[in-house]
Amino acid sequence: MIKLDNSSSISADAINEIISLDHDPVLRNLKITQCYYDLSQGLAARLGSENANWCTFATWASKTAGRFIRMENVNIKLHECLHLSVDYNKWLLQIQERYNELQLNQDFWHANVHSAALNCISLISADIAAGNLRVFSELGPVFSAVILALDESGVTGDDARSKVMAALRPGATADDGQELLYNAIADFYAARHQTDSRYKAELMLRANAQIGLHEQIRLQSYIAGALEAPLPHSFSRDIQNRAAENIPEHKHHILHQFLQEFITPVEHIVNESWLFMSTHYLMTLAFPDEILHLGHDLPNPVGAPLFPDQLLNPQDAKLQELLLQYHAHNNSPLHSHSDNWAHLECRMHYILSLFRSRQQHKPLFEMPFDEIKMAAILQNQVPQGRL
Repeated sequence: MIKLDNSSSISADAINEIISLDHDPVLRNLKITQCYYDLSQGLAARLGSENANWCTFATWASKTAGRFIRMENVNIKLHECLHLSVDYNKWLLQIQERYNELQLNQDFWHANVHSAALNCISLISADIAAGNLRVFSELGPVFSAVILALDESGVTGDDARSKVMAALRPGATADDGQELLYNAIADFYAARHQTDSRYKAELMLRANAQIGLHEQIRLQSYIAGALEAPLPHSFSRDIQNRAAENIPEHKHHILHQFLQEFITPVEHIVNESWLFMSTHYLMTLAFPDEILHLGHDLPNPVGAPLFPDQLLNPQDAKLQELLLQYHAHNNSPLHSHSDNWAHLECRMHYILSLFRSRQQHKPLFEMPFDEIKMAAILQNQVPQGRL
């Protein structure tokens, strides 16, 4: 095997460079996505490519998150969503008429609402970018070190493995520990030397499940914040601040009283628009051959049963316990969806079913970007065209 050096895309130095891209969250997300792919390939080269590893799934989750981090088509979709309400223009007209009655020398039209709502959504987008970075900052260096350690052999390899695992913090994830990662890495090592393909598949799933649980605990505040964001309140505050900028100070109390009375219906329209958009941006997962809707039951992979034969009836007791804990042990797609993605238990119910279902699905190993776009990303450029 070729050993990694400092020029490698998955070396510790390269990963630290990605983490430091605070000035460009869009480029940083693209590099995180590409790095996850490279880490996935690196692990597959050492553990076997018949089973996807956690980095394989992370590649597509990061790429999907990138749509919202880039605010891709958000302007257009927000405009469309606002105008889906038949009462929207009526309320805007009534507000403008009230402005005129109160002799407030200011217009209040769609641009005001659109701009304020977009500003609130951009803050949520920043939270998603922060969550993307939070997980990569912790797990990227760990998997880079694991790949290096896997390249060692004999006694040296045992020393390298021990060094990687000793660097992990003891304790539960909720207490800022890394015990789940420790156990997962041990499972990866066990899977590497496992000749029984069924048990190897179970070890890989057990490792992926524990990393996934660790990741989702880390992301809880970001996901809940995005899906349960108090957008109407933020929107109302933004509207009032913008409106007050061009109104004489002695009329601010009149403006405040008026907006408190008249803005509520528009707040509801904005909130409904955000709920619709969050379903599009935050409740889908795009794989190379399908788009999964996280609020729906998990469909069969294209041209395959829901679960591969080797994972149809897991025998490993620890894996069984994990699946049972989050009600992901059934072999039916019914009720595999998440009732509330903001709740950790509901997310894990779906994610564990997803990991089990797609662990041997070959399209997941495809590149997230074509060679031209990948070259641009590696040159610190955001590629042109659809990503």
